[in-house]
Amino acid sequence: RAYKELGECVIRECDKLTEGRDKMGLKMEYWTERKEVEIKDGSGASIGYIGAKNLRGMCGCAECIEEMTGRKKIDVSKIDENVRPLRSGSVGNYGMEVEWSDGHRSLYPYKQLRGTVKMEEREEGGIEVDMT
Repeated sequence: RAYKELGECVIRECDKLTEGRDKMGLKMEYWTERKEVEIKDGSGASIGYIGAKNLRGMCGCAECIEEMTGRKKIDVSKIDENVRPLRSGSVGNYGMEVEWSDGHRSLYPYKQLRGTVKMEEREEGGIEVDMT
């Protein structure tokens, strides 16, 4: 019983740490050669990478997703291969807004971004996305 309570306490404390990182916000860096977005935590540490086109295709706004059914309205295959984030910034403690080169604006919850990126070795050539 004592070990179970201790384990539950550790889990609660770890959850608090994760929530604290989300409150610091996330940052993006676009890698031109790879056409990937690197997601970083508030301290600048890399969380991972995702293809820019894939991230654009994950937009959950009403323009991209049917609100009543959850069906995608956007055809990801028709998104420009060279789409890239132009600007991004935190939206409260909730998520990150991204303005795309195709004129679209997306809002991604932090949990969604953290759950979709993959860890890869960092290569040179990244461009910081304007965070204003």
